[in-house]
Amino acid sequence: MISLLTALVASAMPSVAFTEDGQFVLTNLDEAPEVISLVDGSTVFLTDQDFAKWAKEHPFKRATASRTSPDGKSRADVVEIAAGRAWKNERLAQTRGSTEFRVVRDGKSRTVGSWFYGESVMVFWSPDGTRTVWATHYPDDLRNGERNEYFITTGGAPSVKVGPADDKLVRALLDAGFDVVCNDSSSYYDDKRRPVKVIEVAPGFEAEGEKLKKLLPDFTIVNSYLSSYDLVIFPALR
Repeated sequence: MISLLTALVASAMPSVAFTEDGQFVLTNLDEAPEVISLVDGSTVFLTDQDFAKWAKEHPFKRATASRTSPDGKSRADVVEIAAGRAWKNERLAQTRGSTEFRVVRDGKSRTVGSWFYGESVMVFWSPDGTRTVWATHYPDDLRNGERNEYFITTGGAPSVKVGPADDKLVRALLDAGFDVVCNDSSSYYDDKRRPVKVIEVAPGFEAEGEKLKKLLPDFTIVNSYLSSYDLVIFPALR
């Protein structure tokens, strides 16, 4: 995962758009738009007045839900779903229990996120196919209200999170070809028993971890089984 946004809605249909410059994704367009950077996953906080000005500087186009990537070579899927459920009109209805978001390409299935429960999910691809937005809809449960949640992740490449935020490090990672989906200013690393500079690597991503290690030789690799990201980089303690 990823960036996660939750929005209370009056309409059940999620809405997603991408800017023409490929730098941002917008969610919840029909209620209170949220703007997220596709470069590092950070949220752009805008007032209504600021948004109108921002939108003129960053023209955007609504995306259409589709399981298939723009180049037709990748396909989104959800695994471990309830028996008897199936995709219909680009929408998977009434899932229950823990599931995984996956992207299938060249016959290989890669997990790009996870989902515990919801009424339905729809997938939106960025025009270049490097990002997917998984829009999950939740019914009114008398506590949280009817809502959509948006999971923004990769189009199948390993996801990288940096936290605490480090813009210089993010730029170096992007230049090296890594997909940074989150540059998190609120993150901290609180295990004092481990070195300050850490690369957490999820199972199955050891090769990518070694590539990061070559780029960041003073960092220590540790195994991670809890993160929603494939690779998490902690540049310093707070």
